[in-house]
Amino acid sequence: WDVALYLERACGSKADALRCLDGRLTALCATRLWRTDAAKLSEVSEAAAQMVEARLGGGAPSHEEMVKSAQTVSQLLHEASEHLAASSGCEELRMLQTRLQRHIDDEI
Repeated sequence: WDVALYLERACGSKADALRCLDGRLTALCATRLWRTDAAKLSEVSEAAAQMVEARLGGGAPSHEEMVKSAQTVSQLLHEASEHLAASSGCEELRMLQTRLQRHIDDEI
C-alpha cells in the first residue's frame, strides 16, 4: 500500500490518493488484532490520520467527506476502546475525532 500511495501522490489525483488511503486503512482493519494489540492500533491510527490529512489538505473538503471521515474515526475509536482505551493509538484517534468535529462545527 505504501508504494501505491507514493505513486498516487506523485502521479495521480487527490481522489486516487484517497482511494489508496482508504484501501490501506481497510486492509489494516481486516485483521482483528488492532483491537487488542497496541502496536497494530498505532498503525491503524496512523493510516486514519493520513486519510484525514489528505482530505483536509489540498482544497476545501466537502461536508460529506468530513462526516464520512468523522464516522470512520469514531467507529475505530469505539472498537479499540474496549481493550486499549489508555493506549497512544486511542489517544491519537481521539485527537483526530476532535479535529474533525471542529472542522464540521466550523462549517455550520
